[in-house]
Amino acid sequence: MNCLINGEDTCELIQSIDLYRTCISVIERILSERRTDLLPKQANVFTTNYDLLIEQASAHSHGMKLNDGFSRLPNPSSRPEFSSANFFDRTYNSGNFYDYKVEIPSINLIKMHGSLSWRWNGNEVVYDAAAVEPCGENAEVNEIKDFLAQYAIVLPEINKFRKTTLDRIYYDLLRIFANQLDRENTLLVTFGFSFGDQHILDIVHRALKNPTLKLVIFAYNDRDTKRFSEQFDTQSNVDVIAPQTGATIDFNCFNEMLSHC
Repeated sequence: MNCLINGEDTCELIQSIDLYRTCISVIERILSERRTDLLPKQANVFTTNYDLLIEQASAHSHGMKLNDGFSRLPNPSSRPEFSSANFFDRTYNSGNFYDYKVEIPSINLIKMHGSLSWRWNGNEVVYDAAAVEPCGENAEVNEIKDFLAQYAIVLPEINKFRKTTLDRIYYDLLRIFANQLDRENTLLVTFGFSFGDQHILDIVHRALKNPTLKLVIFAYNDRDTKRFSEQFDTQSNVDVIAPQTGATIDFNCFNEMLSHC
């Protein structure tokens, strides 16, 4: 897969992929510590981003499986098709001579607003990781919309809630998100998410009525700390992790704190 940006931004891209790779490795270690089959060795990563950084970061992870929702058949002429049902699969290693099986740690990557690797093929979403040629810096709004229209994504528009709920695929992904939050003893950790998507915020507020759900929000700066504290001031099962006054919690800092779990 080719880089989407060139020149001086390439270094920043590589650094971002390294940060994602570190985060994935921490999650893998946490899942590997589960010594019982009662809980699956699975973590769900929900994101509203379109980029392919998580996919790129997971490419070198040999001890963990990334499940992006696409079924990949051995037929070389077929294109991988998306189905939300694939997120309920679990993968095992088994022995050749002895009757045992060991679950492989996995991450379900659930992109609730679609991805730049998703294309429409009739009424189906197929995987296409071809190189992306973005619009130039001086592109008009209509040019950008035409560029994005070729992808199966929810555009950042006022009516995106209508698009999300009416389209079967996006509705299914939101339903999975809501159902996961309703499960007993669920932990939801958020980082880099503003809760600016009203439909997602509403789902979280409703889910917090579940007393066994725990929401841990990592605030980037003082302003985010204040905003999150006000948004969830009535919920006792929400913790806002705040930086020191005047400091920030960036991706590197988040990985460091997560690694101590």
